[in-house]
Amino acid sequence: GVILFLFRVDYLKYDNCYNLGVSGKLRYFSMYKALNEVEDISFTQCVIGVNKILGRAGPLANSWRTTGDIQDNWKSFTHILDLQVGLEVYAGKGGWNDPDMLEVGNGGMTFDEYVAHFTFWSLLKAPLLIDARYKTSHLDPTILGNEELIAINQDSLGIQGERIRRDVKSDGTFEVWGGKLSDNRYVVVFFNRG
Repeated sequence: GVILFLFRVDYLKYDNCYNLGVSGKLRYFSMYKALNEVEDISFTQCVIGVNKILGRAGPLANSWRTTGDIQDNWKSFTHILDLQVGLEVYAGKGGWNDPDMLEVGNGGMTFDEYVAHFTFWSLLKAPLLIDARYKTSHLDPTILGNEELIAINQDSLGIQGERIRRDVKSDGTFEVWGGKLSDNRYVVVFFNRG
């Protein structure tokens, strides 16, 4: 007998690993054309470091990686967060900067550090994709299920938050981040890196 599996694909991340030297511009355009002939699929491009695509990806993808891979530690998270400063000009409704997956619950950061991680990915309107290891991750629903942060991420206005102010002092670095929301609302995040 024949077994037929039917399933729907909603999201495709097209990575740049093992590209055999083929230009990302060529590969991503070909995939974009193929996906548009099939159905509506969220398409993300991952080509950091080679054939940089910021500013050009929008018409061909729904999101695009802005950095290399994140690691499950505070230093990696804050480094990648810093690399997002100024990239808000490339993001908007239907096209998002992607600072890589969420590491929440994988054990390399504290609860408060994971709260900061999820808060900023929500503010940045980043895709909320979770890098969870089966059987070893401790996915905390108080973080990942935070409806207010998810609402900020999914706000209909679709404007990415940005860093507004940064003060470096002897007792730590303090930052203010914010962004416009629908219905004349604004979200503000006060961030004490210490």
